[in-house]
Amino acid sequence: MTGNSAKSTRRLRYAQLKAFFNFIIEKCYPDLKNPCNAPLLSKTFRLPRQTPKTILEKELVDEMVYDTKNQRNRLMLELMARCGLRIGELLNIRASDVSERKLTIKGPKSGNESEVAFMPEQVARRLSEYISRNNVPSGMRVFPHLLLYGKDPHKEAR
Repeated sequence: MTGNSAKSTRRLRYAQLKAFFNFIIEKCYPDLKNPCNAPLLSKTFRLPRQTPKTILEKELVDEMVYDTKNQRNRLMLELMARCGLRIGELLNIRASDVSERKLTIKGPKSGNESEVAFMPEQVARRLSEYISRNNVPSGMRVFPHLLLYGKDPHKEAR
């Protein structure tokens, strides 16, 4: 059943088979023992230890932000660090989503339709200045994906 599959695939198939047996036992044969509970199988398909994720220290994040010379990139880093935005959420912010110190995030990872993130006053001021300086139209993304490729869609949209 596992053949020459990767370890993760073998573990997944073991878990699926174990769940299948548990279902059959629960619904049809309560006296049946699950063969997947054998100690040798449990040991063979044990999940690897999870390595803890490294969280950057606040001082290091501040240093990264302040060392960034490009205003756009610095603003993006600040929004991610100070507002807790993911890169996908940040790249999808439109000028109409910005209201004083409040950002409306549409389609966040949480699965909600939208969420609100609050910005520190200085970050909100810099974001508003960036939007007005670049004449970003209301429905246009503040940080378009095309800028990553060296094009400026704000200039193309005018």
